[in-house]
Amino acid sequence: MKAVKINLKNRNLSLINEILLKIFYISISIVSIIAFISYISVYESEKNKQLEELRAYVSERVRIDSEIFKLAEDNLKIFEKEFMKLYNSDIKVTEDEFWSYYFIDNQGATRMKREYFAGITEYNNTFNSPEEIIKVADEKLYMAKGKGRNCLEI
Repeated sequence: MKAVKINLKNRNLSLINEILLKIFYISISIVSIIAFISYISVYESEKNKQLEELRAYVSERVRIDSEIFKLAEDNLKIFEKEFMKLYNSDIKVTEDEFWSYYFIDNQGATRMKREYFAGITEYNNTFNSPEEIIKVADEKLYMAKGKGRNCLEI
């Protein structure tokens, strides 16, 4: 019978290398999963933060634009009142006078010729009410009108 010699030293090193390699793969897997979960968490957090900022911005714009549309609505009511007063009066307008204020656009619609006058004010803490803001903007509008056509006064 022949004696079989087993080299235990090499077998132990091979087993240790195998165990270390498995530990390495498991560690890499765990670190990768934790990094992925952290990325998702940070991404969601930033997304929610940006959505909140966007909501706040849109809410503020809606508030400001609502005030502008309210002013436009008030101006339209005033225009309608003045227009109906003139329409129901006995004032006669010649065709030349009419066309000095209106034109026909490329789609065949009759449009009013625009003259641009604007009075703009910026809201700050010195105003105590919306009426004060409107008053200052109105003053700026009349200052622009006094300068001539197509003016802006801030």
